[in-house]
Amino acid sequence: MVVFSGLEELRQEWQELRSQRTGQLFLLLLSLAVVYQLWAQRSWVDTGEYLRKAESLFTGWEPQAGDRILEESRRTPAFGLIVMALGPLYALISGLATLMFILNQRRWVRQLSSYKRAAEWATVFFMLHPLTWIYAVVPMPELWCLLLLVAWLQAIVSSRSLSMSLYVAALLAFKPVFILLIPLNALAALWLPGFKQVWKSLLVSCLIPVLVFAGGWLMNAQSMGVGHYSSMGVCNAIEYNLPSYESGFHYEEKASSPAEALSHSQQVIRAVMMENPLSVLRVHFRGLLVGLFDPGRYDAWSFLGASGDMGVMKALNEGRWPTAASFGGLLYILLGSVLNLAFLFFVIRGLRPQLGYRQHLFFGLFCLLWLGVVGPVASARYTLILYPLLALWFADGWQRTFPSRT
Repeated sequence: MVVFSGLEELRQEWQELRSQRTGQLFLLLLSLAVVYQLWAQRSWVDTGEYLRKAESLFTGWEPQAGDRILEESRRTPAFGLIVMALGPLYALISGLATLMFILNQRRWVRQLSSYKRAAEWATVFFMLHPLTWIYAVVPMPELWCLLLLVAWLQAIVSSRSLSMSLYVAALLAFKPVFILLIPLNALAALWLPGFKQVWKSLLVSCLIPVLVFAGGWLMNAQSMGVGHYSSMGVCNAIEYNLPSYESGFHYEEKASSPAEALSHSQQVIRAVMMENPLSVLRVHFRGLLVGLFDPGRYDAWSFLGASGDMGVMKALNEGRWPTAASFGGLLYILLGSVLNLAFLFFVIRGLRPQLGYRQHLFFGLFCLLWLGVVGPVASARYTLILYPLLALWFADGWQRTFPSRT
């Protein structure tokens, strides 16, 4: 597998990273983030949901006040099992995983960029994003998804269909939204250069994630009486999408069984979307833009121990300004948005690749699909998964703009 192969290349990346001032600063900031998390033990609301799902494998699902019927299948158990296994050492292990991610990211950037210092500027991109340090240590699946995604990108560039299949299967086990990578695997095998036995590569690249999906579908069919992989999409639609499409929307769960709840909620979702097609397009396009510019104020404030209504995307969905918006919060949003605008300028400049034109086009399609799927919940955390690609294009764009300084 790609993550564990090429050890010599990873060793070289490690030696170069620790010998550069940029790399030394990265390691210092990562160490500080790990120490802070070990001391503060910050967790997110979602962390508890992942743990509950993992624990339900051993104890059965125990509903809490306010749970809908479909909450049982909202999360997948893979990440919760990791948190349970690592316990208080999570921040230390995830810090090492972050280092592994950066080394693999640098190695992958060298494969696709013709610029000598592209890997270094890609590292700078990650250093300048606050969310890098937050999700490097807090118990959330984003870091592990980033590590697996870079491995998936490497597998595509190397035309390794089996590795592509394994990584997508692992990603799907962490987050149901990664089901969109199954058709992308098929497209890669059929369209990208390097896959010699096309139909065999097509079958192999899709087989394992389809089996994972089928396993989750059957598990829910047995435990809940209705086959489905996850109710995450349904829950998000009810909580975020539909209130954004239709003013005053309110959903009440009246079903007495999971099958009735799933069927009823899907009917409601289809009806509201059919009645508000222009709102659907408007809200998703807004989500695409906000996802690119949101500097992650909610995540940063939560990481530092603050509380209150701080979510920019939530406030926009509800047509108001965050009630807990302090001067520091406003300044953070302003500076962060300007920084993200600068990043986006260089990313666009880097979209004219000198190597692997089809591969860059394929990766651009993935970005558009991802931003289109997340829609009204496209806050900074949800665009974090695109950082490996944005870092590559940022590095190329920077060196194309300032060739004399590289």
